[in-house]
Amino acid sequence: MHNLVRAIEENDDKFLTTIPGIGKKTALKIILEMKNKVEAGDLFDRTENLKLSRPYEQDIIKTLTEM
Repeated sequence: MHNLVRAIEENDDKFLTTIPGIGKKTALKIILEMKNKVEAGDLFDRTENLKLSRPYEQDIIKTLTEM
């Protein structure tokens, strides 16, 4: 999950295209849709482990499953 969050933060569509079934257009759409929902400071506290209970993670999962 950390890599996915980082990819969204950094507009890294190349990383997202390494996920089976996600092409460049879909990767860009994911970044576009999720970028405004997550702020860099809110995404991941680098000193803590990522927890799946955070609201933006649920948005990421929802966005991916609706595609």
